[in-house]
Amino acid sequence: MQQCCEYSKLNPQCETNSNRSKFAGDTKVRFFERFSNYNSTSHEFYRSNEENVVDQIESAQLDGILPVQANDRQKVNVRVSKHGAWISRNMDSTTVDRIPLVNIVFSLAYDDGFNRYNVAMVVKARQSEPEYKCHVFQCNSLREADEFLKKIDHLFNSVVDTIERREAEECEWVDV
Repeated sequence: MQQCCEYSKLNPQCETNSNRSKFAGDTKVRFFERFSNYNSTSHEFYRSNEENVVDQIESAQLDGILPVQANDRQKVNVRVSKHGAWISRNMDSTTVDRIPLVNIVFSLAYDDGFNRYNVAMVVKARQSEPEYKCHVFQCNSLREADEFLKKIDHLFNSVVDTIERREAEECEWVDV
């Protein structure tokens, strides 16, 4: 089943504190969901979702829809908490986007081959719609891109641990 994915042209200069970023705009592209019982000979289904997302980003860059380099883009801050991601303009703190943590589908980092290190964060746009939005960030180094992903991963693990602890505390033990 093909589903549409909207790519947001966010190209930040990632930092570990505030993740100063640059904003460019939005465009729609395709994203493919995988179903375990779906058999297809289509080329897209032989590749991982991550590979397909990187392909879509690079195609959008080649078509001029997404910028290849973020030098002249407006800076934004990216903050991630247990509530989700908040993207705001660096100049006046105006909110560009708020993403609930539950809507983040996956994130990935990759080197585009020109010494630019990108992070892509794929998020569910609306629960009732089959669309995805992919925010693309550009970092100064692969280490910064990895640090960004580690923070998101750590945050998800912390939330899962908290939920598991609450469930364990609420569990009533029964002798068998």
